[in-house]
Order: sequence, then structure tokens, then C-alpha cells
Amino acid sequence: MDPSPESLDARESAAEGSMSLEKGRSAKQRRLVSESWSRLVGGIGRASPLVWEMKRGACRLLKLLTESKYVTRNGGDNGVNEPKGNDPMRDGDPGTAGRTAPKGQSNDYFAAPLGSLSSGHLLFVSGTSNVTIHANPSMEDLYRARFKGRVPIVRVKGSTVSIVDTRFPRFGQRDFWLERPAEVALNATITWHIEVRGSISRFTADLHEVRLGSINLAGGASRIEVRLPRPSGTVSVRISGGASNVTIHRPEGVAARVHAGGGATNLTFDEKHFGAIGGDVNLQSPDFRDAANRYDIEVTGGANNLTIGAR
Repeated sequence: MDPSPESLDARESAAEGSMSLEKGRSAKQRRLVSESWSRLVGGIGRASPLVWEMKRGACRLLKLLTESKYVTRNGGDNGVNEPKGNDPMRDGDPGTAGRTAPKGQSNDYFAAPLGSLSSGHLLFVSGTSNVTIHANPSMEDLYRARFKGRVPIVRVKGSTVSIVDTRFPRFGQRDFWLERPAEVALNATITWHIEVRGSISRFTADLHEVRLGSINLAGGASRIEVRLPRPSGTVSVRISGGASNVTIHRPEGVAARVHAGGGATNLTFDEKHFGAIGGDVNLQSPDFRDAANRYDIEVTGGANNLTIGAR
């Protein structure tokens, strides 16, 4: 027997009411779960802020360690990530044949092709220690780098080579950095700008064969030795955050000006030596004003055992 129209309408109304009730219950349950979770998270944050921050820090560290398993070896803007276990001398360009490290050397090598670049920017993003930089006149690459111990994150984008040093020291290991040196070779046919953001120590830069555009060490410098090339125009050398045990050599006959802000102790500029000077210090070679090619050196934050001379 076919149901009447009135009976069908009644059944549809009952079904719609049941569905509305279920939707209401589901929405209420979701709201209760959300409120309970918010109270739980808020309670944890109020009861133990230290635990909460430690959890956030652990998540960030895990992300950093995960990212450090891959490095970019590519001279262009489109980076290609490669596991560190792959050929370390490979450019990262799928169309470029991989290159192997020299015989007898370790596999902790990085490189990128020079291409048509006319300048380069070497950037240490998070400070560094125990690093040696020099030029390689016979090298066709933009740069080559070798790291012993923990390998940092290296990215190349355009003309900028960025190095994020993740070589964290172990607790109780005071001479950790001495055991993990790094070496960076730069192409000698282009102009380089060298920058370090963060503290830097045990840094040796033999740049006498480099076309130098500028040096900027921001974050404090300790135990630094730099050999400068002959400048083209006015080349700036900046050290901010203080300097201790820093030696800068420039070629004979090259004019220079030195500004040390925040006072200085044991400051030597050419043949002049100062034991202790308060306030700002301004020194310059006699030919600085009229020189077309010269160095403008600035150290802020105080200086101790700072030597600037010609050789």
C-alpha cells in the first residue's frame, strides 16, 4: 500500500529534525574539545612556562637539524637540495656533471660554478670560528669550501654564498673549535664582499690576491688576522661589537684611515703605538686625503690589541 503524501511529509520532517540534532551535537562536541584543549594548553603554559619554552625550543632544533641534512649546491636562484652523502663537489645543477673531490682529500667539499658573475658576496649568517679564507687564481668555480667535523648549511643564490654554521660545541669541550677547521677558497677574478653576522674568532683571511669590495664583521671579533690586497678606490673594513687581538696588514704604500670608537688599549697604527686611549680614536696615513686607492677602517665597541700596519 502506497503511503499518503501527508505520511511522506511527516517522515521527511522527522529525518530533518534528527539530522539537525546530530549536527548540533557534533558542533557542541567539537566546541567542547576545542575549549578543553585550550584550557589544557593554557594550564601548561601558566603552570610551567619553562617546560613550554623548552618544548618550543626542541621543535625548532629538530627543524634545524632536519634542514641541515640537505644543502644547496647551485650557482643560480633555483636551488637543488642534495643529501650530504652525495658528491660534495657537484654544482647542484641537474645539467652539470658531478665533480669528485681531489685524491687524498676528505669529502666535506662544496662548490658552485662562476657562470657570468662579476662579483661575489661571502656571508657567514650566524658567526663562525676557526676559518681560513684565501684566493685561488687558477680556480674556475665561484668558490670552494671544505669543512671538517659537522658540515654547515651552505646556500648559493645568485652571487651570494651563505654559510650557516651549525657546528655547536659539546658540553665540557673547551677546544671544540680547534678540532673542526674550515677553509674557503674564492675566485680571484671577481670582486668580493665578505660579511660575518655574529661573533667571529680564530679567523684568518689571506686576501692579497682577491679583488676586495668590502669587509664587514658585525658581532665582535677575536683573534683575527687579515692580509689585504691593493685596493681599488676607497675600500671599507668594518668591525663592530668590539675587537680583541686583531691584526690587519695592508700592502706597502697604501693609504689608510682608522677610526676606533669606544676607546682602545694597545693600539698600533704603522709606527705609532698607544697604550690606552679613552673615547674615539682617529688616525690616518699622511697621504690618505689625496689617495685615490685607500682603506677606510672602522672599529666600534672598543678595541684591545689592535694592530694595523703595512708590509
